Amino acid sequence: MNYYNFNIGDYAGHTLHLEPLEDLAFRRLLDYLYLHEKPLPKDIDEIARLIRMRTHSDCIAYVLEQFFTLENDGYINKRAMSEIITYQEKCSKASKSAKARWGKNKNKNKALDSDAKAMRTHSEGNAIQETINNKQKTNIPYSAIAELYNSKFAEPTGCPKVRPNELNEKRKKKIKKFWTLTDQSNTLEWWQSYFNACSQFPNMQADAERSKGWENWKPNFDFLLTVDTLEKARENRL
Repeated sequence: MNYYNFNIGDYAGHTLHLEPLEDLAFRRLLDYLYLHEKPLPKDIDEIARLIRMRTHSDCIAYVLEQFFTLENDGYINKRAMSEIITYQEKCSKASKSAKARWGKNKNKNKALDSDAKAMRTHSEGNAIQETINNKQKTNIPYSAIAELYNSKFAEPTGCPKVRPNELNEKRKKKIKKFWTLTDQSNTLEWWQSYFNACSQFPNMQADAERSKGWENWKPNFDFLLTVDTLEKARENRL
């Protein structure tokens, strides 16, 4: 599955007790389940490698204990697996329906598989495309994102805040780029998790020791709004 519904309120209500890295681990575990449509491995170190959190096995173990069940094939989240099964059944029905329709014409039997896939893509893709189009049309909450940066990163680290009059067009363009970067980055929950995660790194603190001309430098809003910073945060290299 390359797309799944995400209820922000429901998720937040069940995860308020999680630390930032535990929250990040939970989201990545869910993404892995939905993307691969199969249970997570039984070995926690292997899971940590798959979701790019090799040095945070303790966070992963806690999240697995809280929200996942260990079955014969590996760890599952019951709600996620239920949605995956429903999705697979729907795909199967769409495929059978397409085969029945196109199979009436024997001259088209050679193209049966491709036609079935096209029908499935059409039936499954309409809802997805409509959702994507709606998201693209949705106004991006620039001010809310700036406020999250101030409360979740700037305040905990002592780094510069973003004032309302500093939210210029250049910064809005950077936010817009991030908003469409992944399937998850177009939610305020994702931004909160990202700013939270960045605030945990020692080098991101305003009073961190720096040298070689960087003594007075402090991470700011623009620094966090770069793909390079995002990738380093994902790989725990900040």
